[in-house]
Amino acid sequence: MDHLLTPPNPKKVKGPQGIGGWLILPAIGLILGPILICISFSEFLSEEVQQAARESASIAAYVNVVLGGQVVLLLILIVTGLLFFSKNKAAPNFYIFLLVAGVVFSIVSYVVGTDTGIKEVTEEDLRGIRRSISGAMIWIPYFLVSKRVKNTFVAKEEKYDFLNASIEEFRREEASLQNPLSLNDD
Repeated sequence: MDHLLTPPNPKKVKGPQGIGGWLILPAIGLILGPILICISFSEFLSEEVQQAARESASIAAYVNVVLGGQVVLLLILIVTGLLFFSKNKAAPNFYIFLLVAGVVFSIVSYVVGTDTGIKEVTEEDLRGIRRSISGAMIWIPYFLVSKRVKNTFVAKEEKYDFLNASIEEFRREEASLQNPLSLNDD
């Protein structure tokens, strides 16, 4: 049944391919990113933060912007991770979009926090913005020019009919049970 879920192998290509080399680092980020966002959710959903948000409209606005941005980033992370680990052709573009969204989110959350008077300008906030911009400056060119990226993300977007594929697989198994000597194994 695995053959029903996996697109056929593309032509053999020369050069590095597969999730290895420097691609290990984005892979780790795609795994750890959702975990870190969920940890951050728990901080913003704590009773202390929620009580402060109920008492101040500016704190509520800041919390809503941060939580909304984190939800969007989490969704982008999940979609990008699924495309990345299935080696889908669209994965590099989604990863670039994720990097740009991360930069925008870090700047927007910083601006909203400082404009509402909730946050003071801290070196930690500025470091976070610099880190997201630096990451984008490194990884966007890598995803655009890397031979490993071009050779790895080649799976075409194909629509699989999982229900009918499963029914067909069931029929084959049923037929093989009725005729155990049959060698008809696709």
